[in-house]
Amino acid sequence: MAKIPEISRMKERSLTEILSSPVPKEIILGYFKQNPNLFWEAMELSTTNQRPQNWRSCWIIFHLMEENDARLLPKVSDFIKAIPGKPDGHQRELIKILSRMQLNEEQEGELFDICMNIWESPKLIPSIRMMAFRFVMKVLKKFPELITELDYLTQDQYLDSLSPGIKNSVNRQFEQIKKSVKA
Repeated sequence: MAKIPEISRMKERSLTEILSSPVPKEIILGYFKQNPNLFWEAMELSTTNQRPQNWRSCWIIFHLMEENDARLLPKVSDFIKAIPGKPDGHQRELIKILSRMQLNEEQEGELFDICMNIWESPKLIPSIRMMAFRFVMKVLKKFPELITELDYLTQDQYLDSLSPGIKNSVNRQFEQIKKSVKA
């Protein structure tokens, strides 16, 4: 088992080395708060194919970012373009980041299409599909006229691979949106 680095010794290591080691959440987030320049390095690493540092960078960004964080605005389109082809966990972390940003119409449309493709892929792990579904629901709240076109999202073919709890959550969320439109 790898030894957890002490904060004082982390300064001697590169970001890639730090993200390659098991470090407790509180320690790594504290270290990033003490060293804000690492946030920029994490942003650059977040869209690369360097695993596992890329998705860990996304995880750190998500935990340190503010809602619609100005530091991330220049990277939003890069984050969106990076989603396809990445492993499930990395896709999930990128969508989590983007879900906290105010996207322009084009970016929102691109991410919506990506999330629809993820949701419509029952072989993907439930956590990424659920994150994609949440973004789709966010867009449906904004554009309720799409709800009738997307009624098929809760068909069995999309729900069968999910646990009973997640199925109920999906159905409940979709029904709430449909009711809010009727009201």
